[in-house]
Amino acid sequence: MKYEVESIVLKIANTCNLNCSYCYVFNKGDNHYVDLPIKMSEDIYTHLLNRIKEHCLSSGRKKFAIVFHGGEPLILGIPYYEKFLNKVNDIFKDADIEIGYLMQSNGTLLTEEWAKFLVDNNIYIGFSIDGYEEIHNQYRIYRTTKKGSFNDVVKGINIYKKYSPANGLSVANTDADPLKYYETMKEIGFNGVGILFLDHNYADPPEIDMQKTLSWFIQLFDIWFKDKSENKLKFFNPFSTIMSLILGLDLAGNDAYGETLNNALLVLNNGEIQVTGCQKPGKEIKTYYVQHNNLDEVYTEKIFRDYYNVHQDDVLCKQCQLCVIKSICGGGRYSHRYSKENQFDNPTVYCEVMKKLVMHIQNAIVAVLPKHVKDKTQIEALCDEDFLS
Repeated sequence: MKYEVESIVLKIANTCNLNCSYCYVFNKGDNHYVDLPIKMSEDIYTHLLNRIKEHCLSSGRKKFAIVFHGGEPLILGIPYYEKFLNKVNDIFKDADIEIGYLMQSNGTLLTEEWAKFLVDNNIYIGFSIDGYEEIHNQYRIYRTTKKGSFNDVVKGINIYKKYSPANGLSVANTDADPLKYYETMKEIGFNGVGILFLDHNYADPPEIDMQKTLSWFIQLFDIWFKDKSENKLKFFNPFSTIMSLILGLDLAGNDAYGETLNNALLVLNNGEIQVTGCQKPGKEIKTYYVQHNNLDEVYTEKIFRDYYNVHQDDVLCKQCQLCVIKSICGGGRYSHRYSKENQFDNPTVYCEVMKKLVMHIQNAIVAVLPKHVKDKTQIEALCDEDFLS
């Protein structure tokens, strides 16, 4: 099988001005970050860019995405990124390959100068914000002062919106009032918002109330689905993705949903190549570095092959293979399947939540679809008995 990588999540900064309690980089027991430099050196990102070029030329890929991640990527300053972009231009000047850029940021350091730089260089930014002030400040606090960061995040978003539409990304906090959360995202003026399940797997303590999680997501979906206002969020994930998958739209799906291949890799700022997510390969897995290895070499290891084929039957556990919503849920995020006993051969730890949530969303769609669309798509309402095997 040919493995084609189309994006790199680049952990370019190994430092952050915030100290979010749920952060899998700094606060989830993986002390890998202690041995990493603060930022990626020019030497290492030169190796990385040459590996990307090499891979694109060998695979025939014309487009490739780099996602600047951290830590907090803005903490490195504009001159650092100017130098990075100049290196990209130098390495790819003789190649018909388009490099696209995204960045995930907490937004607290965003200034007018930063906003202009990002927009001028087509670096699309997503802002991490968990809801209204009381909810956001529960976990997203400054590392030194321990104060909440909400007001500074909103300030940064408002600056950026002068130049470009803004999108948000939240980690689900089920203590939030769903309506107040949704109205806050609209008031901020986001174009769209994504919500992540809290990183969790079978090896973690059973600290998540799954029924509460399900109820929260269902309430939130209903609020958005019934919203007829002009400033309704244009997309609201995971709901938008799940709806697209139910309707069978092309290109729907990602690393957490659907049946798409997971053709992204993560590169730490020391050059180490990993699968993305909170569960890094164990010590028994050979370590690969962009300084020494091309991107194709990692797929000699099973964990990288499985991650690439994360939603395919060969990787899914038997329960997922037989599930009626397999093409929608896709077995969930790879890291959420982990257990000490079976490794990744499990359904997502959020399995029961996903069953009920997808059923609720599908039934909401069926209730409003015109008859001729139902006949064409063959979409039918789901019930609990559909999940019995």
